[in-house]
Amino acid sequence: RVHGDSALKSMPRGLVLALAVALFACAVVTWAGPIARSKITPVGATTCSAAPAKPEDRRTDKSRLVVATYNVEWLFSAPTSYPSPWKTAAEADAHVATIATFIKGMATLPDILAIEEAQDCEMLSRLAAKLPAPEYKVYLIPGTDSATGQNVGLITRVDPSESLWRTSNRYSYPIAGSKCGYTGSSSSSSVSKHLFTSFSVGGLKIALAVAHFIAFPTDASRCVQREAQASVLRSVLESSYLGQGYEVIVLGDLNDYSAAVPDVASDKPTSRTLAILTGGLVDAKNENATEATTQLFEVASLIPQKDRYTSVYDSNKFSQIDHLLVSPGLKAAIASAWIDHAAAAKAASDHWPLFVSIKTD
Repeated sequence: RVHGDSALKSMPRGLVLALAVALFACAVVTWAGPIARSKITPVGATTCSAAPAKPEDRRTDKSRLVVATYNVEWLFSAPTSYPSPWKTAAEADAHVATIATFIKGMATLPDILAIEEAQDCEMLSRLAAKLPAPEYKVYLIPGTDSATGQNVGLITRVDPSESLWRTSNRYSYPIAGSKCGYTGSSSSSSVSKHLFTSFSVGGLKIALAVAHFIAFPTDASRCVQREAQASVLRSVLESSYLGQGYEVIVLGDLNDYSAAVPDVASDKPTSRTLAILTGGLVDAKNENATEATTQLFEVASLIPQKDRYTSVYDSNKFSQIDHLLVSPGLKAAIASAWIDHAAAAKAASDHWPLFVSIKTD
């Protein structure tokens, strides 16, 4: 989110920084290296990551694929040991119902909905059960954010053809040409909250990467870590999907602004997070990430600037930190893109969902 998780907002800044130091004290500086499907122990005990033997396509309109990303703000049960704001089961249930009501009221329902800040498969299932037919199924592979317990997952009418997977790779920072203003020691970062999978839709193979990056867009130490996180994701896409017969969608709460597609407040990023994801990895010879063979397209560029906000902070700070990127083949098939602002600020979440509709006939 724009200034971190809900629990962090209420903590003294000194405690927040102490937690950050503790989390990264054990980092070992490495390049991303060969892509490995994660064997690390996840935070959560449950997983619903396996693709079905016979994936189904339950879309009501097979001529379109509607994809969205939505940070639903602590989709957690209560009570819990994690710093969720919900203190009772009734509060947690009410939040699930509020999110479901908002989704059900959307003029266009998503076929594939990426969810950020989900606790586990059970909570995704509780939300999906409240959504209209045809059936939404849930998929999640637990991440490694032990501080919040948050994960990313999918609620979808199109089943994946590939089981969800993660990488435990790390990427060194600061990266060449960094303008984050970071003066600390070199280190590395992994991506604690992310998933990869792929779908077969209308004759297309579509790879999907969902991520929730570390917060605080303009904080120097977080800035360099986000550039490293973006580099981990981009390296996986280049090794596993790009140029290998797949179209690609990258989406999620990336906790950063876009330099190429300014939001409603014309916020300027200090990091190259979006540039790395869209343009390619950065090295000493390529400080601006412009030499990749496959450029990804920011669908928000199709939305008027006055409507480019997906997050609210302190009731009056509107910005776009959630993003949806697509490969060239999907860009050519885009029918429309929008952000659903039907819910009042913080009425359902402190974020709004970002959509793209892609022609698949």
